[in-house]
Amino acid sequence: MAISGDYSTPITVNGFVCRNCSDVAKAEKNIDPADPTGAKERAKKDAKGDDIRFDQQRVEDAIAAHQAQADEVRKVDGPARAYETNGYTPPPPGSLIRLSA
Repeated sequence: MAISGDYSTPITVNGFVCRNCSDVAKAEKNIDPADPTGAKERAKKDAKGDDIRFDQQRVEDAIAAHQAQADEVRKVDGPARAYETNGYTPPPPGSLIRLSA
């Protein structure tokens, strides 16, 4: 015969349905035993209209600032000039390796 830790009928504590002692302990702390991580509450809070993470104006401002910064870099550097410092040009690939068998 197996001994179950669950109550024969669920009880309600602080408005939460509890099936065993650990559920009762969580409910006494106002933690939903069915959702102890609080994901439902966070989803409700995020569903409100005051979420500013994806404010379109802030996104457009960030894109404009990025473009302005990129334009400034192009003004200073000009076109990409690789190894154009004091006439130095790097050796061609493979020229520094000797393959002799």
